[in-house]
Amino acid sequence: TIAAAMSTKKRKAKVELAEEADDAEQAEEPKIQDGKEEGDGECLGRKLYVAGIPKAVSKDVINERFSQYGRIEDLVIPETKKVKGKTRIAFLTFKKVKGAQAALAEDGSDFEGAMLKVQLADGSRSKGTPATEQDEDMTRVFVAGLGDSCDKDTLTEFLSKCGEIAELSLPESKAAKNKSIVRGFAIVRYKTNQAAKKAKKLDGKIYNGKTLSVKSYIKSASDEKKASKQAKQKAAKEAADAKRKQFRVFVSGFAKTSSEASLREHFEPCGEIRHISIPKKEGIPRGIAFVSFASKVAMTEALRLDGQEFRERPLKVASATAKSE
Repeated sequence: TIAAAMSTKKRKAKVELAEEADDAEQAEEPKIQDGKEEGDGECLGRKLYVAGIPKAVSKDVINERFSQYGRIEDLVIPETKKVKGKTRIAFLTFKKVKGAQAALAEDGSDFEGAMLKVQLADGSRSKGTPATEQDEDMTRVFVAGLGDSCDKDTLTEFLSKCGEIAELSLPESKAAKNKSIVRGFAIVRYKTNQAAKKAKKLDGKIYNGKTLSVKSYIKSASDEKKASKQAKQKAAKEAADAKRKQFRVFVSGFAKTSSEASLREHFEPCGEIRHISIPKKEGIPRGIAFVSFASKVAMTEALRLDGQEFRERPLKVASATAKSE
């Protein structure tokens, strides 16, 4: 009986210690008021933007994936029009900031065959970190309800009250004969996330007698396709320029009246010529040229022509690596 009494006292002591530890932990936790942490307006630091979620994945699966980092208070999947694409976005609000911070580790990870993009809903990678160029879309807002006679300068002045604007696009109507008629919406990119966040507070406000709708701008499938196409075109152009300049010689000493055809005729025996450029100043040839060959062998042969006569004048032929047009 004495042993039993001692055992009971030990169990009671352990329970009391556990309760004290739990009370201490709760005291350290920030208070939650109407779904927000006290002093943490609009779920700042606790709300995540997640893109790249396969459409076939349910809310339960998303919750299961991210709840390992902390308790999730809210999970919203915005409704969008039916567009091509196999993924969608979601907004997750954690109970604690540290849960959201930990969940940022999912950025770039695989989720049911798709790559996730995870960042704080304010556009930053971590608390207090400004958005990078990759997060530039988080400084953009979509403004609708402007009407078809909205003036760009006036709108810019109005929206600049929220912060400095980097770019404002006010698309014109494609169908209208009068190109001054706009489509009634604008895409605005601010210099900072804070300015974009402030602009979103204009949602529901009256502008020129019309009710504004101001939301975060989300890239459409066509935007992504256009950006991808532009990136490929830029890469192809850079590759072509690099290839053109790879086996190039700098030629000088010939008469300014010499034509491209005469230079081509002179250098063709050296090998295949890709391009000939004769720089001009105010429309007048400068008396120099850049000849690009298809191979190093052809370029080497061209360099042998240095000092030889061309139309009764000695040519100067040198490698163009250190030259610029």
